[in-house]
Amino acid sequence: MIQFTKAKLSVVIVAAALLLIVILLQVFITRSSPSVADVPYSQNVQAVGEAKYVQTWTHYGPRLVSNFCPPRSPQCVVVENYLKVSRGTATVRVTSFKVTEKVKAYDYYLLDYDVTTSARSGTGDGGTGVFTVGSTGPALVDRDDSKAINATKSSCTTLAVGMSTPWPLVTASATIAHATLCDPGADLTRAYSGSTAVYHGKMLSQIHHLTMQRWVKVAAGAKPRFVIGLTLPRDHCTSVNSKKQCTKGAVGTTTKSIVLGTTG
Repeated sequence: MIQFTKAKLSVVIVAAALLLIVILLQVFITRSSPSVADVPYSQNVQAVGEAKYVQTWTHYGPRLVSNFCPPRSPQCVVVENYLKVSRGTATVRVTSFKVTEKVKAYDYYLLDYDVTTSARSGTGDGGTGVFTVGSTGPALVDRDDSKAINATKSSCTTLAVGMSTPWPLVTASATIAHATLCDPGADLTRAYSGSTAVYHGKMLSQIHHLTMQRWVKVAAGAKPRFVIGLTLPRDHCTSVNSKKQCTKGAVGTTTKSIVLGTTG
């Protein structure tokens, strides 16, 4: 049986009290501070709108040209000359969230735009997909969008998408999105057309998953509506060779646009 002197017992009691204080402070800080890195899934937001749709794509390109140059021959012979084809399916899920902390003057909403590609086939690069995030209805007081990203490795790599809002309520710079890119030539770049964020996903066949976010700040009680757009390649082959390979194609696109409201 372990026995303590009065002095040792006092030290143990003080140490235990300090440990308890530290634990209580951590609990208090966790409960009183809004979650930032996991905003779309934290207890501080609630889903107020959602939609899902599926779209396929077909892209012809790039062109493959290979030549054979016989020894001592002044001329090379074209062996192959055709357009590579690629096909796939994009599954889009969009969800709008409302920050539930009570703020007198403003309400804050987050749109999560998630795209997963599947059934990828062919040797082409998939072309470029265009993803747009805008809003309609009540005027926005302010907004912020997730940043563009670029692949750096030839293997599939999941990359972080940083985002920092200018508002005290959701202020910290945080990683709240990601993209899986599988070629150093693949990237996701962002531009603006008015107040609409326009993302271009280059080499669609090498983009396996990506997410994009938009924060909006509106007057208290206002209900923003998000406008989400998706444009994918829908090319057609107009001429084939004897091997049934496409030698000439017509460029086309397929577009889907939806308006997602917010409740709550």
